[in-house]
Amino acid sequence: MRALLLPLLLIIGLSSFVVAAQSVLGIDLGQEYIKAVLVKPGVPLEIVLTKDSKRKEASAIGFKPSDSSLPTRVYGGDAVNLAARFPANVFPNLKQLLGKRYGSPELETYKRRYPALTIEEGEHGRILFLEPASGKKFHVEELLAMQLRTVMRQAEEMPNGSKVKDAVFTVPAFYGAEEKSSLLLAAELAGLRTLSMITDGMAVGLNYATAKTFKTEVPEYHIVYDMGAGSTTATVLRFQGKSVKDVGRFNKTVTEVEVLGVGYDRTLGGDAFTEKILDILIDDFTANKGKNISPETLRTNGRAAAKLWREATRVRQILSANTETMGSVESLIDDIDYRSSKISRAAFEKTLDEFAFRITQPIWDAISASGLQGGLDMISTIIIHGGATRTPIVQKKLENMVGVARVSKNVNSDEAAVFGATFRGAGLSGSFRVKEIQAADGNPYVVSANFGNNERLELFPAGSPPGKETVIELPTKTTDFTLDVRHEGKMDGTMEDVVKVDIKNVNEGIQALKDDHKCEANDIITKLVVRLSPKTGIPGVIRAWVECKKLEMDIPKDEGIIDGLKDKLFGKKSSSSSESSSSSSSSDGNSKSTSTTTSNSASATPTPTLKTHVKSIKVHSTKLVPPRPNKTAILSQISLFDTHDATIRALEETRNNLEALVYRTREKILPVPDLLSSEEVTSLEESLTSAGDWLYEEGFGAPLEAVKERFSQLQQIVRPIEQRAKDIETRPKLVEQLKETLKNAEKLGLESIKSIQSWLEEKETIQSGRKAWEDVALSVTELEQKVKALETELQQVLKKKIAEEQERRRKEAAEKKRQEEEEKKKKKEEEEQRKKASEAEAQEAAEKVVEPEEQKTPKEEGDPLEKEVKVEEEKKEHPHDEL
Repeated sequence: MRALLLPLLLIIGLSSFVVAAQSVLGIDLGQEYIKAVLVKPGVPLEIVLTKDSKRKEASAIGFKPSDSSLPTRVYGGDAVNLAARFPANVFPNLKQLLGKRYGSPELETYKRRYPALTIEEGEHGRILFLEPASGKKFHVEELLAMQLRTVMRQAEEMPNGSKVKDAVFTVPAFYGAEEKSSLLLAAELAGLRTLSMITDGMAVGLNYATAKTFKTEVPEYHIVYDMGAGSTTATVLRFQGKSVKDVGRFNKTVTEVEVLGVGYDRTLGGDAFTEKILDILIDDFTANKGKNISPETLRTNGRAAAKLWREATRVRQILSANTETMGSVESLIDDIDYRSSKISRAAFEKTLDEFAFRITQPIWDAISASGLQGGLDMISTIIIHGGATRTPIVQKKLENMVGVARVSKNVNSDEAAVFGATFRGAGLSGSFRVKEIQAADGNPYVVSANFGNNERLELFPAGSPPGKETVIELPTKTTDFTLDVRHEGKMDGTMEDVVKVDIKNVNEGIQALKDDHKCEANDIITKLVVRLSPKTGIPGVIRAWVECKKLEMDIPKDEGIIDGLKDKLFGKKSSSSSESSSSSSSSDGNSKSTSTTTSNSASATPTPTLKTHVKSIKVHSTKLVPPRPNKTAILSQISLFDTHDATIRALEETRNNLEALVYRTREKILPVPDLLSSEEVTSLEESLTSAGDWLYEEGFGAPLEAVKERFSQLQQIVRPIEQRAKDIETRPKLVEQLKETLKNAEKLGLESIKSIQSWLEEKETIQSGRKAWEDVALSVTELEQKVKALETELQQVLKKKIAEEQERRRKEAAEKKRQEEEEKKKKKEEEEQRKKASEAEAQEAAEKVVEPEEQKTPKEEGDPLEKEVKVEEEKKEHPHDEL
């Protein structure tokens, strides 16, 4: 899968350009599983594997009792397995409790599902878990932070790993301020900086868009249907290409992904289906095996409930691919081994009839919230994501709704969200170049302000993206006041108070405007800026002020001498109307004025200007979510367990090393013939037996230092023997290598080889007469030194000979070149001599001037035959003078 994704995601680390490029971790925090993907310079996107090399980790943490002062923490599959023995020590599926208070419906459901857990009420209604092995109490965020730290460590231990500090989390679209604040706290406790929170639907949409191109003319509409273990969401997304300005005169096309509407069911998911399988197993057991055991006893018995839940989950997953199966639990209760009757898929689906309407309802809610005029007909495909979508009845409902062809399965239903979140984090970090996708996530709730006395003001409509700001005007607020910022429009009909905001110093601000700028009371207005956090989407008031606008006369400054001369020489420019603005700060630094000039004239006459005067006022915000617990105390407790776990890991590693040394010595050292004397064999066997017995008896619960000491003692005994065995194996190879090097040196005429040959012959003779455990005459160290020294000398001689040969060839080439140049010079001189001779002869012939016709004798003119004979005679005398 990774090989298929990398070409699509188009992520290239800019480590050569960014000196301090940071790794980014994308985390899909599911109710049943946690998945993580790491992006770092040079490695685009890579799934973080668990210690068992799995691509996802069970969302659970357990505390395994031990003889030490603290229990040992275990995670994931190890924690799930521990629940069968110690159900009160394992805390699974904590996501559903983020932001919840003691007594909430979610907590009551959790307590029924995990009856062995002891849960108490903490300060401000917070949930506290009591861990029986240590007697310590943990917040939900504290336990989740421990799991996140494990994910961080696994990411940092990857090949070419680096420190991880930044993360992007996927969250359900229905998460409010309490859930998001709780997740932020867990990330902080784990040492992670949250770059952003992205809804599950948008994360899947980003992953889908990385491998697609979209037209700029017509948008595409898709629904991401995400059914996980605990909830179901449907997100309507708009995908469209957009042409934007690029470098120079060129344009480029970017992709837009926008959330148009969201529908959700907070409690419908795989766990709800597992509950039905659990009912089938309990009814079958009480009917056939445990007639004296009531269903309520099975549900409230911690171990039995944990075993049944695990088996019910397995049966549900099998029925997604098979038509029937059977459940089996060893020693379910009272030492009764349970094997169920056959469970058919048809019987299972019959129990899901009550969910038939709820399976598709989030899609209708999302379409309604999106405002698409064409409704479901406008949707190109439904992209399914989440493990519970593999349930056949879910896919059947979706196919009946839109047709088989429009149910898309071309994204990884387990990993698309985490890859999309990591892609988002890579873009936000600034350390990577990514495919340009403009994402607009959406908040499904209306954000409003409540001023009391039924005075309400809508601040943001549903669907507003994180980072959006709005300015609200409150002309009636002339004294200090308070407002509550709320989330409205939840499908359960409830509202969530997010933050209480106290606006103070309103009177002082108004009075300052009156005193400093002569503002009238009717002209003064109070303004607030409200923003949805770019990171989480949580609303808040970020600043406030009072202001007034009034028309004032603005007198231009007198012209100077230079300006007057310019006007006389070049003429003064004028305009019928213009605008200018100026600002001035008051003495306290919190007041400013902005003026707008309505007209100017060439003369220095007063002009009417509309000025805005501003005075800042104080904003004090109080979050209405439960106050944070003592962060210092929590970090101290986490650090205590981290130190303990590090010691346990070091102890286990040292014990494993000691055990491996004992077995390795028995299997590879003792059987080697002629390696040890009889006394050494006896002594070594006694040392190995002593170490092995101690390891499994009195040393079983020994502290780390005691195990280290035992390991060091045995290592001191075994190490020389291991070196001896290694020398016996290595010595012949080194002798052969030295002899081969001596042959090469002899060819080059090295004089030092004679002494080395004599030394080698002497040492070989002595060594051949000694036993392996006796003193070594021909040591491996000496051989290595001789080979190295001889090879070094040989290389020097070779370099010298190569240099001499190169110099000889250079001289030969230079001599050859000189001879060629002399030959060319000689030929050139001969050519010049011939040319000069030819020119001389030509010149001599040219100097023989023929007498004019009028001077010729009548005999020459009148006797042509005689003239011809004469010319022929001249040609014979001067054969080279013909021109």
